[in-house]
Amino acid sequence: MINHQVALHTHHITATIATTWLAEQSHIAVTSLSLPYLQHELILNQGDIFKVNDSPEEQRVIYSPITPQCITTKAYGRYQALGIMFQPVGIYTTYGISALDFAQSNSAVRLFDKATELDQRFAEATAPADRLQVLINFFQQNTVNKPCPPIVLRFLKVVSSLACQPIEIQKIAKDLHFSVKHLIATFKSVVGITPHKYLQLLQLNHALQKMIDCPDQTLTKIALEHGFYDQSHFIRVFKRYAGISPLKFRAQQAKQSHGFINTLISKA
Repeated sequence: MINHQVALHTHHITATIATTWLAEQSHIAVTSLSLPYLQHELILNQGDIFKVNDSPEEQRVIYSPITPQCITTKAYGRYQALGIMFQPVGIYTTYGISALDFAQSNSAVRLFDKATELDQRFAEATAPADRLQVLINFFQQNTVNKPCPPIVLRFLKVVSSLACQPIEIQKIAKDLHFSVKHLIATFKSVVGITPHKYLQLLQLNHALQKMIDCPDQTLTKIALEHGFYDQSHFIRVFKRYAGISPLKFRAQQAKQSHGFINTLISKA
């Protein structure tokens, strides 16, 4: 997300929706680099140019899934955007299809087939909080409430409690009484990435929070406290997902004032 003048966030809306946000600014020209989030994000662009990775400049509805790659966002001109961030299983349980199928079938765009109706509701809701509620209501009216496979929920619960320890996917599968193959296939079909990549992103996000909260703590200590075998392992994983070293990210993050720990923002 981009630095802005008018902003509003709401958190933990439902079991499937983690956050909604709204941001506005009369003119903006910025580029941001974000480490991968642990949520799927749907963005409705109501301003001028807003691009996420390789999305077309004219695309109004942008779907940014959980991904093992860093996220580049560019915004130019009038900035007005709303976003909704889903929990890891949120796309699957809300719309009844996997995160991968959701992206490949262009489902995000089809959700806004009634764009005129949505625009009218936004026009009638002048307060930012009211517009966010319009967005939430719009998404909820298209839900199918599909149950999530138990193996995925049990895996997420286990890794959430053990994220600061070195974890082997094979051992988790064995403890849950599922085959590794079944765990990987089911998890990827629901969440969109493999259990191993999700676990690394979870550990990376925890470590990143620690880097921000404790700027004087060494990378070695942070690595060992968040499931990495040593500093070298942590640096390799960090660079794989962020494209830069943790030291460089930490140095640049210290100069930021927007409050999003995953994100570095620069003027275009």
